Amino acid sequence: MIFKNNLQFIPKLLLPILCILFFYCVDNRDAGSDKQEIHLILNRHPFTESVARFFPEFEKETGIKIRVFLLSEEEYNEKLVTELSSRSGFYDVFMVGFTHIWQYAYAGWMEPLDSYIADSTLTPKEWDFEDFFPIIIEGLRWNLQPGSGIGEGNLWAIPVNEEAYVIFYRKDLFERFNVKVPETYQEVYEAAKQLTREVDGKQIYGFSSRGIPSWTTINTGYLSAFDSYGAHDFDENFNCTINNASAVEITDIFMKTLRECGPPGWPGYTWYEGKEGFLSGHFAMWFDCNHHAGAFEDPSISEIAGKIGYLLPPPGPDGKISSNAWVWSLAINAFSENKENAWKWIRWATSKGILQRTIPYENINPTRQSVWNSKETKALTNWGDGEYWETAELLLNKYAKICWTPNPKVTQVGDRWAVALQEIFTGTKTTQRALDDAERDINQIMKKSGLLNLSGSKPEKH
Repeated sequence: MIFKNNLQFIPKLLLPILCILFFYCVDNRDAGSDKQEIHLILNRHPFTESVARFFPEFEKETGIKIRVFLLSEEEYNEKLVTELSSRSGFYDVFMVGFTHIWQYAYAGWMEPLDSYIADSTLTPKEWDFEDFFPIIIEGLRWNLQPGSGIGEGNLWAIPVNEEAYVIFYRKDLFERFNVKVPETYQEVYEAAKQLTREVDGKQIYGFSSRGIPSWTTINTGYLSAFDSYGAHDFDENFNCTINNASAVEITDIFMKTLRECGPPGWPGYTWYEGKEGFLSGHFAMWFDCNHHAGAFEDPSISEIAGKIGYLLPPPGPDGKISSNAWVWSLAINAFSENKENAWKWIRWATSKGILQRTIPYENINPTRQSVWNSKETKALTNWGDGEYWETAELLLNKYAKICWTPNPKVTQVGDRWAVALQEIFTGTKTTQRALDDAERDINQIMKKSGLLNLSGSKPEKH
């Protein structure tokens, strides 16, 4: 039995939950294949940590044993690509976001799910596919056409948790030091500058977000700000455009804020470290997933519960408010020999009852309309005198969208882009130079992949 995780990155508050999951974590390939056993490979996330509590119920109901390999996000992404690219069918179910679908479905590694939903012997009517938010389901359909096709073609995954991005801010610190709540990204910098100070013997940093040299750093707060300025990753012919004037302007503001007002260890920050940093009272502002509120507002583990405000991402120069969107979803491995049991588990894990029962354990942004609108969910998430609920509703219904261009090479592009942000943070390069160099390298990635045709024509459909 293997429980592969880097304990130095696990916040102490999550260790008891992970101990529950330890029993299920396995990668024992010598045991052979058992049709009454399914193997899951999952990212360590509030959904996985909450739903694991109910695994014994599924096993008792179905007679199907669950075996899980649980990894932190960066390890998970690396391990999953290794598994799927080798065409291994060992893991029957895995977690994906939009960017993964553009890679894995394009490569033929994912099983289309429409036929499972349509088969009444596999999916009873009461499971109620129509209950999922239509806008979320739209993002999980793709016709395999790079550059477009979202909402068309096959359905590749079933959603379990949606997120958009807010600026969490310490209301108590803003009030104590008479700092204006920011309404623009320039004002975020100015507020962060005033709040980077020692407070009651504790060093406070005015602002932070994710920082490691990975596409996941681009994906959250930074990409939300980038899109609000009218900047884009590519034009319609897959020419990289991350170094145009609007892109340089917002990148310069965002990185100046981190460089002058963020923690010195920012280049090593995943969301795990960032979440813990805000939770323990070291940041005045944290720009990341809105569902982090579940931990931040829990007085048993948080030093700042009841002191938090929730800001929509500020508008760009033209008044555009934008948040990137992300939806963690469950998918079936195209190489699995146990697909029907894999679907039974996905159907169970995404049912109304199970998703509702995960709400008290931080899986607070449900993908089903009935769960989101239930009295129980509203009562459990009524933070900041309703401010959390208000911002979450606005994001889901008005401001959140997929800000990436559908692209099978999206993670390679994001990884190179994130290196540029680190170069700006450390002062190795100016903002313009760092983005110019990244643009050149990204165009080479796209050219080598066959997705960028320098004649200007669009790539062929896969």
